[in-house]
Amino acid sequence: MINDLLSVIPSWLNIALTFPGSPSKALQKYKGTGSVEKDLTLVALAGLAVAYVVLAVLIPVDLGDTKAIEGALGRPFDFKMLPMAILLGLVGAAVTLHIAGSLWLYAVRLVWKRASCDRMNGTVHDTVNAVLGLSAVVIPFIALVLGVVIVLGLEYKDQRTWWARIGALMIGAVIATYYPLAVSATHPDTPPHAAYQHIVAAFLLLSALGLAIDGLKSFIV
Repeated sequence: MINDLLSVIPSWLNIALTFPGSPSKALQKYKGTGSVEKDLTLVALAGLAVAYVVLAVLIPVDLGDTKAIEGALGRPFDFKMLPMAILLGLVGAAVTLHIAGSLWLYAVRLVWKRASCDRMNGTVHDTVNAVLGLSAVVIPFIALVLGVVIVLGLEYKDQRTWWARIGALMIGAVIATYYPLAVSATHPDTPPHAAYQHIVAAFLLLSALGLAIDGLKSFIV
């Protein structure tokens, strides 16, 4: 167990230092493997551990003290399970986007034979590998941003809403930028623009389903 932990630290550092500048280089060994990689899972878990350390160092209160954190964010919040919840949320969202995007693009090609849609090759396992690699870097970043927001919220309570909004924008911008690049890095013969196109297709399908469900509810009521 200790040997596994010691061996994953260099792997996490390699990805953490390489990924921001070149996701494709950081994840190139996992391109098109077609299976969820054990070492990437361990690297993602190492990222969770780093996130907990960042939160514990930055936040000047007990992570379980929801009342104190409420004073910083303006709402109760329990950070004990936050990094793990983020990881599970990212994996779930990635799988949903992969399936929804594939269905939408398949339907487009079925209806419009001459439709020009770049195919995202690979499997959903490759998508999970992409989000595991992304999480190893992004979750500690999210912890850093949240920690700074809480510190500033405790110091400047009148401006805590603005700090929270700025933090949310930073986190959203980083995920929106790096997620398609990570997907491109782990899928064979898939340029970044094809990954972006796949994500847009997924949002179109999910939006259409949402509108259809809303319309069905109003019809039933």
